[in-house]
Amino acid sequence: MAMGAAVRHGWRKTRVEAFHDPPPPNRHEIEFGFSWCGIRGTDLEE
Repeated sequence: MAMGAAVRHGWRKTRVEAFHDPPPPNRHEIEFGFSWCGIRGTDLEE
């Protein structure tokens, strides 16, 4: 399964792109997931 991420391409161009899932975490790492995430216009400027 692929995840979608908002990727900024310049000043006013943001696209949602698909990325492959990352490899499993190492023993010293944790893994968590989000059920929903949103984007606000002001967040892109910060």
